[in-house]
Amino acid sequence: MKILISGIKILSTLLITGAIALEVWELTVASLPPVFDWVIFIARFALISHLVEAIAAVFFARRRGGNLLKAGIYTLFVGTVGLLEIIGGDRDGLLSSEP
Repeated sequence: MKILISGIKILSTLLITGAIALEVWELTVASLPPVFDWVIFIARFALISHLVEAIAAVFFARRRGGNLLKAGIYTLFVGTVGLLEIIGGDRDGLLSSEP
């Protein structure tokens, strides 16, 4: 189970990083051909849902006295798995205030 969760974390981080890069490309450099509209839609949906999870993680971290920025950024990239870690307890030291 631990290997599956680690794989989800890695895959999620790569896909969200790609979605961010795609958004930056779309907004600054040039628009992609219409064939890729569905890819942009999925990337935006994933970014918005991860952002909502990150906001929820910040509220849970604040309630437990943890590092808000660290919890928010971690959950933004990892998603639901990171949010569940923060809600479930401090297994990896995510909520500690120390650097």
